[in-house]
This record gives sequence, structure tokens and C-alpha cells, in this order.
Amino acid sequence: MRRFVVATCMLLLLTLSGSLTLGAPGTTVLSLAASDAATSPTGDAAAKFAELLKAKTDGRLSIKFYPASQLGNEVSMIEGARMGSIDMIVLANMWLTQMEPDYSIMSLAFVFEDEAHLRRFIDSPINHALVDRVIKTNGVHIVAQNWFRTPHQIFTKRPIRTIEDLKNFKMRVPSVQIMEDYWRALGASPTRVDWGEVYFALRQGIVDGVEAPVDHAFSMKFHDVVKYCTELSTLRSYAFVGINERKFRSLSPDLQKALVEAAVEAGEYHAQSVNEKAIAVEDEMKAAGVTFLKVEVSPFAAKMDPLAYRQEAANAWSKGLYDAIQAMKRK
Repeated sequence: MRRFVVATCMLLLLTLSGSLTLGAPGTTVLSLAASDAATSPTGDAAAKFAELLKAKTDGRLSIKFYPASQLGNEVSMIEGARMGSIDMIVLANMWLTQMEPDYSIMSLAFVFEDEAHLRRFIDSPINHALVDRVIKTNGVHIVAQNWFRTPHQIFTKRPIRTIEDLKNFKMRVPSVQIMEDYWRALGASPTRVDWGEVYFALRQGIVDGVEAPVDHAFSMKFHDVVKYCTELSTLRSYAFVGINERKFRSLSPDLQKALVEAAVEAGEYHAQSVNEKAIAVEDEMKAAGVTFLKVEVSPFAAKMDPLAYRQEAANAWSKGLYDAIQAMKRK
């Protein structure tokens, strides 16, 4: 309740202050909201984004970063970006589903075989059309989709070695329906918990496990409360940067260009940084007592094809989209 009240008050202040021109004279300060902690890889890249943007615009644009769900949960942040009470958001790609249903397919486990496959989709005409739809239907301009993360692994309080071990397993999921559906297809009991509350949910036994990139799990200190990491690589994901379309169009063309360039360059920094740190982070988690388990992935992945076609038949996304993405695999 306290988190909700604080977030609501901060959103009200942002709304009343309009464009947040609270910096030095001639400087427009843009709010940037995230659910990840300031110490997370996303937080680190957000700091780089701010540094790059300030340099590229000679201080005419700057960023005020609000990490750790200070401005509400992910759904609230997206609504704020739509309304303009929040200028910019940087969130995991799963939250694009809130703005465009076809993006829900990206949150289906094992839909992408590797990062290269995911990159081909992002660079495809299919994705470009989805980005345009988000602008038209939500008023949010996506300026970067390249803050790539390491694959999602499964962090648990008891070992998961086979698909049978997931029966009735309380798996944390965000408020994303397709993720709830695929964990149920795998035999688990999905439980919705906001990202900022996952540590306490694990500690209190509300959930038995969570999926996340290793570096994000480390930044959230999950190694304090879990014993195992099952290496399934369920999802290939990234964070996207979006800005309120009216705010974006209010900027001069040179500032728009600088903003996009800074966001993309920060994404390149993020991707390189997380890959470089992944091994060290895994070693630190092992030293903290987490056992990493390598398992046969195919029995888990085999459950996804039938689910994908059921979801498509139920209009979860456009007809033919799943096959189109699978056709982008490297032959």
C-alpha cells in the first residue's frame, strides 16, 4: 500500500510539472521510469543513456531516472507514458504486449532459438509494422529495442531437473497472460507477483521460483533465498526504450536524432556489458551457494508448439505470426 501511495504522489508531481523543465535554463529534463533497480544492468545502461544524451545535446536534454518502480508497476508506467505524465520508460519487452497484442508471442518460451534469431525478428518488416502500430494506437514512440539481456534461467528453492519436477510448482510470473499460460502448460502453478516484490515472495514462500536473466537475478539478490538455477534459456529478451509521442514530436529534429542515437548506443553498451559480466555474476552466485543445473531442454520446449497454435487459433496474435518467426531461424 505504501509503495502505491508513494508512486501515485510522484506521478501526480510529474503530471503537474508537465515537461519537467526543472534543470538549468535551456535544459529540458525528461523523466525515465524503470522497474529494475538502479544497480541493475538496466540502471547502469540508463546512466550511460543520460550521459550520452547530455553530451550529444550540449546539455539541452537531460534525464531524471526513476528506478525500482518508484513511479508504479510496469502497467502504471506504460499508462503514464501514454498519458504523458511520464516522459520515457525502459521496460522488458514482455510489457510491449500491453500496447500491441502481437508482441505477446515474444513472451512464449523457446520462440527464439538464440539472440541472433531475436535480432532478425527485431530488424524485420513485421516488427517495424508493430512499432508503427504502437505509435498510432498508444502514443508511445519506441526509440530502442536493443538493450539485449542474457537468456532467462530458472531460479528455484528446490531443484528442477525434469519437467515432472514442475508439477504444482509455484512459479512467479508477471501480469503477462502468455507467460502464465506457458508455465501452466509445463505443469507449474503460475503466481503473479510484481518484479519489485519477488524477493519477499520467495522468502515468504509465496512462490518457489522465478525466471530471469542471471545478472538481473543477481542484482535482485535472489541468491540469498534460492538454492538452484536450472539453465533452460526459456526466453530471449531485451529492454525497450519508449517515449511519449507528443513529447518526442515537441523536440526539434536534431534533439530527436540525438535521443534515438543515445538510446541505441546505450543499448549497445548494455548488451556488451551484460555479456562481459555474465560469467563473473554466475561465479558469484555459485560462491553464494547456488547450484547451477544443466538439463535436457527438449522435453520442455516440446510443450510450446501445441500451445503456440492454440494461442494463435484463439487470436492471441495474428494468424501466421508464429510460423513467420520460426522461418527466421538460421537454416
